[in-house]
Amino acid sequence: MNLDFSLVLHAVGLVLLYFVARFIGKYVGAFGAMSLVEVPTKVRNNLGLALVPHGGVAVGLILLVQNDPHLTDSAQIVTTVGLAALAINQLLGPSGTRLALFQAGEAGKDLPRLLDFLDEHHIAVDVIGNTKEDVIRTLAAHLYTTKDRPAISQDEFVQKVFEREQLATTCLSQGLMVPHAILEDGEEITGILGISSKGLDLGAPDGHPVHAILLLATPETDRKRHLEVLSAFARAITRDINLREQLYHARSAAFAYDVLHADMAEDINYFLDNLIERHS
Repeated sequence: MNLDFSLVLHAVGLVLLYFVARFIGKYVGAFGAMSLVEVPTKVRNNLGLALVPHGGVAVGLILLVQNDPHLTDSAQIVTTVGLAALAINQLLGPSGTRLALFQAGEAGKDLPRLLDFLDEHHIAVDVIGNTKEDVIRTLAAHLYTTKDRPAISQDEFVQKVFEREQLATTCLSQGLMVPHAILEDGEEITGILGISSKGLDLGAPDGHPVHAILLLATPETDRKRHLEVLSAFARAITRDINLREQLYHARSAAFAYDVLHADMAEDINYFLDNLIERHS
């Protein structure tokens, strides 16, 4: 297929008519379908706009006309109108999709989920230690056996974590501790989760034993995500006592991974949550 621009000016009215009709069709179709399955309003109202760049059906129509000998007389005008409208869609569509994603609150959701770095290799169970320093050294040694180790040496990293811990304890409530260090080098946040089913006496402000220690290494350029990770992890731990108990008493890294990420999956499944709320 090719677009003959000399023919576009003669068919500009049809091009604009097709562009508008196609947009209305996509918007109304998406709005109607999303209304039938009762998805959240913010998704229903913006999905049509996000679909503007999709041109597969239009391309298929052009090919169909071009390959049908009975439509030879119409092939040129259909190709001109279809490709010209598609060119407009491809120029304006990405901006429309971006706007739709922001309006629906889904911009940035294609980024890795906050706790995706906590795979089985970054989880250690049966952690022991009599002091914070012992525990941090143990977890740091485990972290440096992974491929996502911090850019600085292990001793330097441990020292930075100690220095941060001296400023203020990172022991939070309900058995959670989040020691961390901000590094000048590095591209992505990484860390390791240590679990002690027995609990460790690390001087938590609430007097409770510590069961989960999330040791983080955060590049200077990723401070925002650092705070988001801390918030996401603390929320996952504190809001559900059943999840907390399962995680704190996990006997294997695989089980701990399943418990933690199954909970995080519920956060993004708002379609199902919305339906449950509507019909409960």
